Amino acid sequence: MRLFLAVFALAREYKLEISLFERLIKNHFPYTALESQHRMATLISGTLMPIFYPQMLDASNVLGYPNIKGKNFVFMEQL
Repeated sequence: MRLFLAVFALAREYKLEISLFERLIKNHFPYTALESQHRMATLISGTLMPIFYPQMLDASNVLGYPNIKGKNFVFMEQL
C-alpha cells in the first residue's frame, strides 16, 4: 500500500514513499502472513477474506460475537 505524501520532493529526498513493511520485504527480511484473524465478525470476514486473503481463517474468539443491534454489516459513505 503506497503512502500519500503532500510534498513529493521531500518524500523522495527522505525516502518516505516506501512503507516500513515494504522496506523490510525488499531487503529480504524474513516475514510470514497471518493465518487467522481475531477481530472481524464472521459475516464481514466471510465477505472480504475470499477476495483478499483466501487462506485466512477466523479465530475461535470471533465465532461467538453477539449480533449488533440493527444490522451486522453496514456500508457507509463519508462525504
